[in-house]
Amino acid sequence: MCEDDVQGKKLLNEAISTLFSLPVSGNSDKNSTDHQCENIVTKVKPTLLWSAVYVQELTVGVFDGVSSTSMPDGNLQYNNLLGATTKLFQKMYSDEEFFPET
Repeated sequence: MCEDDVQGKKLLNEAISTLFSLPVSGNSDKNSTDHQCENIVTKVKPTLLWSAVYVQELTVGVFDGVSSTSMPDGNLQYNNLLGATTKLFQKMYSDEEFFPET
């Protein structure tokens, strides 16, 4: 996720141009060898005929009775999740020990 919608659109357009071959409108003044190379590239990449981008500002509601932590992602790095869980536990149960020894 990015903080700026302009940056997000730029990154999305770069990903589209990397993954897809974009059709060029109008006549081009290319020689036949360039045209043959262009046909090879179009066979390798699918042609993107239509695209749309929808940008919506994220809103976060705060509820007193609801607490949440971030979800684990595809990586096996759970340090941020454990840190957020520890902070949440201390906020909810300030007098209790987190994982006491038995």
